[in-house]
Amino acid sequence: MKKSKKLLAMLMGSAVLATSIFAGCGEDDRIVVPEGALENRPNYEQETDTFHLWSYGQVMNDNYMNNGNTYYFYDEDGNKMSLQTPERTQWLVDAGFNEVYLGSVFSCGGYRWRQEDGTPGFFNSEIQEQMDEMHKHGLKIMVFGNEWFSITSRRDSLIDPVYYAENEAVTRATVLSDLQSRYTMEITKEYEKEIQAEVDALEITVEVATAFYTEKVTEEVIAAKKAEITTIAGEKVTAGELTEDAKAEYIATELAKAIYVDPTAETPALKDEIIQDVATKVAEKILDTEAETPTVKAEVIAEIKTATYNEKMAAAAEEIKAKVDAKVVANIEEELEYAIFTDTTQGAWHSSKIKFKDQEQINRFAAHLLEGVMDHPAYIGITVVDEPRWYFFQACREMAIAFKSVDPDGVYMMNMFPMDNSEGVKNGFCDGGGEMPAPIAYQKYLDQWWEFFAFNDHKCIGEGCTVEHKLENRLLNHYYYDDYPIYENGVRATYLHCNELVADWARGHEEDGGIDTTLVLQSYAGDGAHRLCQYEDTLWQANMGMAFGHKGFSYYTWWTTHNSNGNLPDETMFPIDRDGDRNAQWYNCQRVNMEMLWMGKALTNFKYQGMTYESRVPLPSGIAYLANLKAEITDMKYMNIDSYVVTGTKGGGGVVVMTELYDAENDQYGYFIVNGTDPYFASEISVTLNVNTFSNVQIWQSETISNVGLVDGKVRIELGTGRGAFIMPY
Repeated sequence: MKKSKKLLAMLMGSAVLATSIFAGCGEDDRIVVPEGALENRPNYEQETDTFHLWSYGQVMNDNYMNNGNTYYFYDEDGNKMSLQTPERTQWLVDAGFNEVYLGSVFSCGGYRWRQEDGTPGFFNSEIQEQMDEMHKHGLKIMVFGNEWFSITSRRDSLIDPVYYAENEAVTRATVLSDLQSRYTMEITKEYEKEIQAEVDALEITVEVATAFYTEKVTEEVIAAKKAEITTIAGEKVTAGELTEDAKAEYIATELAKAIYVDPTAETPALKDEIIQDVATKVAEKILDTEAETPTVKAEVIAEIKTATYNEKMAAAAEEIKAKVDAKVVANIEEELEYAIFTDTTQGAWHSSKIKFKDQEQINRFAAHLLEGVMDHPAYIGITVVDEPRWYFFQACREMAIAFKSVDPDGVYMMNMFPMDNSEGVKNGFCDGGGEMPAPIAYQKYLDQWWEFFAFNDHKCIGEGCTVEHKLENRLLNHYYYDDYPIYENGVRATYLHCNELVADWARGHEEDGGIDTTLVLQSYAGDGAHRLCQYEDTLWQANMGMAFGHKGFSYYTWWTTHNSNGNLPDETMFPIDRDGDRNAQWYNCQRVNMEMLWMGKALTNFKYQGMTYESRVPLPSGIAYLANLKAEITDMKYMNIDSYVVTGTKGGGGVVVMTELYDAENDQYGYFIVNGTDPYFASEISVTLNVNTFSNVQIWQSETISNVGLVDGKVRIELGTGRGAFIMPY
């Protein structure tokens, strides 16, 4: 975004106010922003880019599983149905989402990703219909495939040429036999089709039928004569007139006399009576004499065509075999590779078994899986393993390289762990993480992510690599993680510190090309630990996320999930119930999303720089969620908290969180301030801020932009429950 040399359009809109620093003050207290103060200010309001807001799609299938039981969805006529209807797709748009996570797009096991004609296709035709519908609504789609999830959920490298060679040797004979059978069938069908067309086009005239049957009938007439003479010869042998040894010669001699004019001729000719007998029998066999003009009988035509077809197919047998052999030789290596990829005992469904001989082969596997979906106009990328442990990173990296080789500009989303204090989760952060304090273990998790996923070339890690080379070799540039802070007993203890760690980590890599972050917000409850999010809870999460510089947001979950304890959940705890209808949560998400999309026009230009906070005890939900935040508060360059007043909470306690953000392109600082008090306890906070160097501030809050002149270098901001504001000094 470039600086504007004109007075901001924000001064002219009804949403732009020149206002007093004190909410509720009269006209006499209004501070007028000096004329020309807004010149050369970046016009963020005119931006078109904003946050990425992505949602889970509706249920794609016609059923869902809960504790081993299958539950189906039915339409009004009792037919099984998917919940992703055009109306519900529109609800995604109406709720403010611009991207969708779509599951079960393709699946391994055989050749199911290809259409009948062999061209790339969708695993599920219904999925293509859903993507087409989403594209009509302007949504972009990240797809999910089971193979990516299972293959990347493993402890070691995907590359093992020795194991692959052993597996290949076992599989080759089976694949060779399968290819011989498949190609023989394919090529034979081609010949059958071609020869049948030739035979169908034949005109079977009387002359053709006569020629076809003359030789056959001649053989039959001669055979009949031979049978007569053989009978006579037998009688003579019985009467003693002929010996058994002379019988064969007698039959041959007498047969020649009976059928040939001159049996001694070099090429003996048939006698006229034999020829006439053949002609009579042929005519009887082929002609329909009841027709006005004698024609060839239909059954004779069919017999001639069948015989001709069989003769031609027999003649083509060697040619077919040669083509089959050539096709097997040409395709055996590729087909063998695919067979190993998809073997139901060795392939992608069994992530502990599948191995590749090298990275290039993994790249081909990625291309193979994506070929049926990545050309869809709504497609933007793929989502893979959820919350991978540190020991999955090598396999995840190899698959990420493969994906980027196929789709260099595509999104490759791995949803990472949030920070957590439990030993089991900490063991997933790093080797020995279970014995470490959570912040230390999680910092190692973040650093390992950078080491494995920041660059295609490992040489980019450490000293001696230029910024240009690093930018050319970026692998992934987005860090996704989920964190669900709204508990029955208060805000999750690690939530703010995790936001801070991720933001500081991302800021530390700006010179290496930077890293954007996306946060998954909580929109569910009913698991016994999390409470149902009200509007203020959702707003609090969103404002905290924006304050810490995240560039994308989602929610878990969109439609009603299930509990592993076998109990069907309370459907009111989710934005969309199991019938696909909207709950109160949907409307909460919609309100928050619209404010984030509006705020994102400015905030997507800014990077996180640091944070400060003030807390006043007693806090109604305790101070655990402030634990481990930096002991030394980040110095704010142009703004700091002067004082604040809390009303509405138990004991008057409350929290104010403020972060510093910076837009390097426009050399503009901004400050995001949030009412950080647990939103379960309704609170109002009036914050007075000190602003140095500048005389005015621009405030973005509740979809209203205010330009405010300072009094004694101070400005006051009113923050309701869960509320935040973005302030830019000028």
